[in-house]
Amino acid sequence: MSLPPPVLPAEPTLFPLTDLAITRLTGNDRVKYLQGQVTCDVNTLQPGQSTLGGHCDPKGKLWSDFRLLCLDESLLLLTKPSVLARQLPELKKFAVFAKVEIGEFQGQAEAGLVEGGMAVRVEAERWLLVSEQPLDIGLPVGQESLWWGLDIKAGIPHLEAVHQGEYIPQMLNLQALDGISFTKGCYMGQEIVARAKYRGANNRALFVLAANTLLRPLVNQINR
Repeated sequence: MSLPPPVLPAEPTLFPLTDLAITRLTGNDRVKYLQGQVTCDVNTLQPGQSTLGGHCDPKGKLWSDFRLLCLDESLLLLTKPSVLARQLPELKKFAVFAKVEIGEFQGQAEAGLVEGGMAVRVEAERWLLVSEQPLDIGLPVGQESLWWGLDIKAGIPHLEAVHQGEYIPQMLNLQALDGISFTKGCYMGQEIVARAKYRGANNRALFVLAANTLLRPLVNQINR
């Protein structure tokens, strides 16, 4: 038996994303501060733009991967909730020396073809919307698991707490998703990440695996 691959619904559908945490950075130094902490080039983002990225420890191992959204007055980091207990204190560690405030975003993330908020194009027919106001737009509601299944199909990683401190960004294919800048300069763990690229030090990667599961051999074994 094989399960069908996840596919988009035939009509526009809204997916409430509850398994997602949003951290907001505000203050005059927010761009400069985050630039020195993460793998992506924050300086190049304009309001309305976004990128994937990673936040590493000094050994180049990931505290989290994220999607970064650039708004007019703030930066938003979208991560899995489970990583925050360890990742957020690390992100705040040096904030006392900069004009930046880091805290929880009191809004919501939804997926759908809608107007309002900041919409990020994830794939050709899939958008991510972040809004501070509740959405009531009359679209049918889809199961959240389908959204995450479509992310898996697209090769978009989501690090959970159980894997913090285990993988460098290239092991999650962030370089193939434009989530690593090798020209931006220094950030936490940058030397290890660069060495993995220029010296071929990484021999692991993330792959999408598809398979058919045959039940008949298992049934025969049980019947013996």
